[in-house]
Amino acid sequence: MKNVTILILGFREIVLLGLTTYLSNQRDLCIFSEKYESEKETFELIQCLRPDVLIFELNLEQEKVLSVIEKMCKAFTNLKIMIYSAYESFFLEDKVLLAGAAAFLTKDTTMHEIYESILMVSKKFKISNYKKAESNCLSPQEEKVLEFIALGLTNKEISKQLHISERTVSYYVSSILIKLDAQSRVGAALKGVLKGYVKNEVVELILK
Repeated sequence: MKNVTILILGFREIVLLGLTTYLSNQRDLCIFSEKYESEKETFELIQCLRPDVLIFELNLEQEKVLSVIEKMCKAFTNLKIMIYSAYESFFLEDKVLLAGAAAFLTKDTTMHEIYESILMVSKKFKISNYKKAESNCLSPQEEKVLEFIALGLTNKEISKQLHISERTVSYYVSSILIKLDAQSRVGAALKGVLKGYVKNEVVELILK
């Protein structure tokens, strides 16, 4: 069986080290790993190494990240792109898969599951690690964002409170609206209160 060539591109050293260390021990994989620097350098690396699979760590702070994924899929039609994300979001997963990625894996995915996913993707399967059955459950970070929404904060104000970018907040807000089947921020806040996502202390502040 031909070895599968993998290129790992990450933003955080701990992610690069963890993935590279584990996957390098798999006999049927040939691993290259680099820290992400720029779109131009990424294209040059792919052109040079010609990997079968690219594991790309998603960073919402990066400008036009979905556009970069789309460009890679169009430029390298045989390349299978697996997205590794620290963010659990049904909305984000759909966006990534629509952009052309073959897999969306979250930080909760075990190393063995990542290895199995690589083998599946290399055989042209598409993989989603996000559990659809749990898609209506808000993540802890989404609950925090929802509480700030209930308090009337804007995305910019929420980003300062949680020390994340405004773009990241907008992804969380979109995911919350989808999961709660709400048409607006006010509707999401009301449903959040009814479903118990918004803590009693926050509800008391709203009612004051």
